[in-house]
Amino acid sequence: SKPGEGSVFFFSVSLQKSKKKSEIKKEELLKELQNFRILVAEDLLTNRLVLKSLLEKFFGIKKIDLVETGKEAVEKAVKKNYDLIFMDVRMPQMDGLEATRLLREQGIKTPIYIVTGDVYRNTVVEAIKAGADGFIGKPVDNEKLEKVLKEVLEKKRQFSNGEKNQIQTK
Repeated sequence: SKPGEGSVFFFSVSLQKSKKKSEIKKEELLKELQNFRILVAEDLLTNRLVLKSLLEKFFGIKKIDLVETGKEAVEKAVKKNYDLIFMDVRMPQMDGLEATRLLREQGIKTPIYIVTGDVYRNTVVEAIKAGADGFIGKPVDNEKLEKVLKEVLEKKRQFSNGEKNQIQTK
């Protein structure tokens, strides 16, 4: 080092490439979703198959039941314990809002997300009034599904932690 000229230093560091936080979160999400049980209520076959395909391909979910009416959705959800229900609004025999109301009246607490192309404010308000936890606008894609699945997992974790806390304090 010479006065007034400064110093130059060289060094090298050997580091391992780390995963991005989002990749880690995605891996954790996929692991937790492997045993998820989902009910898809949608009257159009194409929409049912697209939703099923997205859930399988992007999230590894294999336990997916498909129904085409609100009436069938209520029957299945009462008999079987699901982690999540995707419910179309307009279906024959019973629409998704009525099916959601009936499920809530029967004490079914499974998260229900309304799937609709009609994302106008009054439809969303009606869905929430009926007891839906949220909604997804059509067309459905893997980003929208990921957001919903993360919300459902977070609620599930909070519920589980709340139960553990209640048990420990008794």
